[in-house]
Amino acid sequence: LARFRNEVQAAARLEHDHVVRVYEVGEIDGQSYYTMQYVEGESLIDLLREGPLEPEDAVQYVRQAAEGLAAAHAIGILHRDLKPHNVMIDRVTGRAMLADFGLAKLDEGESNLTVANTGAGSPPWMAPEQIQDFKSVTAAADVYGLGATLYHALTGRPPFTVDSLGAMRSNSANSCR
Repeated sequence: LARFRNEVQAAARLEHDHVVRVYEVGEIDGQSYYTMQYVEGESLIDLLREGPLEPEDAVQYVRQAAEGLAAAHAIGILHRDLKPHNVMIDRVTGRAMLADFGLAKLDEGESNLTVANTGAGSPPWMAPEQIQDFKSVTAAADVYGLGATLYHALTGRPPFTVDSLGAMRSNSANSCR
């Protein structure tokens, strides 16, 4: 419930053409809910199931996601889970929109939702510093996630193919020696 509220708080503060908007937040009979913009289309990961994108398309989508991310950073929100799954492509407009702020970090709170030296996120797209200490990441980790997303869009595969934080930590520790 705390992560749900955090996502809603973060997303509700953002109004940008390249961020999926949250319209309403509430509770009915003890059940929290929120309504968000419907994006007629699919996620970037869905497009990548058919293989790598044309370079121009990959760059356009990631540039647009970067614009949404810059708007989030401008008001003190870190996304912390940038990956192709969280970039929606609107079929009608062709516009990329950043979604899923479930792991977002707000500048004025959220400190008790993430324990230092524990991880959350998606290992193949995570910055090394995010793997080591999820709670202390900066905007640079989001920028890394954008770069990893661009890599995936251009090559058809993520930069790393491990599926657990433990494996990433082990690889990160070994590469630092």
